[in-house]
Amino acid sequence: NLSDEELKKLAEQEAKEEVITVTGSTIERKTLTTPAPLTILNRDHLNASGRATVGDIIQQLPAQSNAINAQINNGGDGSTRVDIRGLGSARTLTLLNGRRLVPGGTGADASVDINSIPLAVIERVEVLKDGASAIYGSDAIGGVVNIITRTDFNGTEASIYTGGAAAGDGFTYDASFVTGHNSENKKGN
Repeated sequence: NLSDEELKKLAEQEAKEEVITVTGSTIERKTLTTPAPLTILNRDHLNASGRATVGDIIQQLPAQSNAINAQINNGGDGSTRVDIRGLGSARTLTLLNGRRLVPGGTGADASVDINSIPLAVIERVEVLKDGASAIYGSDAIGGVVNIITRTDFNGTEASIYTGGAAAGDGFTYDASFVTGHNSENKKGN
C-alpha cells in the first residue's frame, strides 16, 4: 500500500514523463534530403571502371536493366540509355547538375543519350534507385540519374583510353582534353 504522499509523487513523475505522439503535421518535410536508396559514383569510381563512357558505367549497376547501349546490337543505335527497374528509359529521369537534360539521339527520342556527356567532365553520378514521381513527375517513376560536372577544375588534363576483348574484338577508345580556370572572385569556372 502506498501512502498519499507517495501516490502524489508518482502522479507528478508520470505527468512529467508524458508521451506525445504526433499522427499528422503541417510541418514542411525536406523531401529531397530524406533517406532513399542512393548510389554515388565519384570520380575515382568512374576512372577505375575500365569503361570509356558514363553510360556503360551506369549500365553496370544492378538496378539498371535492358536499356540500349553504345554497341550497335539488339536494336541499338549507338546511344546509351538508362532504364532503372526495367520500366523503360523514358521513365528514368536524367539530370545534369540537378537540371533536366533534353532527350536526344537519333530521331525523336523520349530519353536522354547519356553518351552525350563526356566522362572527363563528370565529378560524380548520383543514382536514385527509387521512384520519385511525386517530386519530378512521371518521367521519374523508375528513378533519377543526376550527373554532376566538375566545377572547381583548374589546369589542363588530357587522357587516352583504349581497350578490347580477349577475342580481339570489341575495341573501345576514348580521348579527352579538359581545361579549366578558376576566377579570382570565384564566380565562375
